[in-house]
Amino acid sequence: MNSELTIYNLMGYPIAYIAVYENFNIYMWNGSPAAYLYAGEYIYGFNGEHIGWFDKGVVYDCQGKYVGSLIDNLQSIAQITPLKSIKKITPMKNLRNIPKIKPIFSTFKRGNPNSLEDMLLRGIKA
Repeated sequence: MNSELTIYNLMGYPIAYIAVYENFNIYMWNGSPAAYLYAGEYIYGFNGEHIGWFDKGVVYDCQGKYVGSLIDNLQSIAQITPLKSIKKITPMKNLRNIPKIKPIFSTFKRGNPNSLEDMLLRGIKA
């Protein structure tokens, strides 16, 4: 398994990556820590908010809409990957809130092109 897994948005642009070797922390491409995987499927922001789901390499928002994926599950052409910025200091994780009810996932129900970034940025805000 790679030590970092790139997450692409619906348009095929790399938006974030999962640092597998750092307890599955998720960093934005600019190096800002935004979220982390919990129990392999829940995406939590460092602020404790449950912001989405990770299922078989696909990222879904809390409504079950497809918002991004790893390259193997990408439904568009992957764009050229720019260099990542240096990682910023990872904050302490707030207490996790109760996860939302698991929706029915669908790659046919899609968020907008900015949905992945918007979802992950919600994990940074207090």
